[in-house]
Parts: sequence; C-alpha cells; structure tokens
Amino acid sequence: MLQIVNRFGNANIMEIKQECGLPYATVHRIVGTLLHEGLIECDNIQKRYRPTELVWSLGMGFQQEDRLVARSRSILADLTSQFLWPVALSVRIGNRMVIKDSTHTQTTQTFINYYPGYSLPLLSCGAGRTYVAFCSEEERQIIFNSARSSDDENERFALQIVESEEFLQDIRHRGYATHARLQHNQTPGKTSSIAVPVVVDGELRSCLAIIYFDVAMSDEQAAEKYVPALKKAARQMAEAASE
Repeated sequence: MLQIVNRFGNANIMEIKQECGLPYATVHRIVGTLLHEGLIECDNIQKRYRPTELVWSLGMGFQQEDRLVARSRSILADLTSQFLWPVALSVRIGNRMVIKDSTHTQTTQTFINYYPGYSLPLLSCGAGRTYVAFCSEEERQIIFNSARSSDDENERFALQIVESEEFLQDIRHRGYATHARLQHNQTPGKTSSIAVPVVVDGELRSCLAIIYFDVAMSDEQAAEKYVPALKKAARQMAEAASE
C-alpha cells in the first residue's frame, strides 16, 4: 500500500483498494495503521493520502542526501535553467526506478511535481531502459527473471521489448534511451523522456533523464537537442561524486 500511495503521489481509499485488490475493510484498517505509525498523512479536505518523510527510515542504510545527489543538485538546476524542462536523477530499487532528486518544482514546464521517492516501472520508462542496457549481465538477468515471474501483464509485455539484445545494443551504441508517451505516471501519454547513465568510478550508479511534453517535439528532435547536454551533465556528476 505504501508503494501504491507513493506511485500515485496521493491517493484515496478507493484508488488504493482498486490497485491492491483487497477488501475495503482491510484497506481501511491498514491505511489507519499507516496513519497511526506516521508513514502516511491525510488531506482532511480531499481525503487523500500521501507518504511522509518517515518512509525514508524503511530503507536500511539509505541516505536521502548521499554524495551523488548532494553534488549533483546544481547540475540538475543548470539543465532546467538551460532547457526549462524538468530533469530527474533516479536509481533502481527492485523492479522500479525511484527518483532521488528532480527539478519539477523549479519549472512551469511540467504537469505534475514529482518528488523524491516517486517511482516508475523499470522496463517502461527511459531511465529504466537505460539502466538495463548499461548494468552488469548478472543484474540484468535478475531484472528479467523478476519480470518473467511477475503477475503484471504490462511488465511482461515490456520485457518482450527490452530483453531483445538488438534493442539493448542500440541503446548502448547511442548512449541513451528514449520512451515516448509515458503511460505509468500521473499524466499517461502526455510526456516523453530521454535518459543517460551516470557511471561513477566504473560503476553504474543512477540514470539522468529529461522529461518533456510529448507534443512539443519528436524523439529524434529531442535527442538531437538534449542528449549532448545530458551526457556532459552525467560526466560532471560522476566526477563530482568521485572526488
């Protein structure tokens, strides 16, 4: 349920029930427990629930202000200042890409403000596809095996596309991945993204993505305009994090 609330950004009881498939009484009871423990909070006017900062405590060894994020913040801001579109730095956690930092609040060129902790399906976003292409073979097979055994039909469908070696080789050759008309965010079909890997001391640490309105330009136009700056920013982040 925490994952559902986090994915929605805020959700009401019926939305949570529909997503998790549990009886209303069970959902109501568990939501009450999460409220009591301080892991979620309620907007008493709209009766919608959102996660609190206490959820960070659930990640063992997780540091909200780790070196990469702290040293990348000005680089993210510079990208948004240059192009106006929001950018996001995300990491893989399980079968999802989780935003560690973003500039959605620093621009009006966005439909929704996505805060740190928001997550997207790994195989169905530009950052996730970039991650799969550049991670180790061992990690890649773990990701694919998890998707094969998933009950989520969308995840299994995305796997059929992403597990193609030709598809992955193309991403490696270009150095980035795109995803048009993202479906698994809060504005389905309205935004697209381009993502590049952030490699620190030879280790894939995260992915950097720029998110733009799908009607603004084609994938090819966006790649030509933004990829060089994204790759440069990724190198700057890696250098700053390794100092």
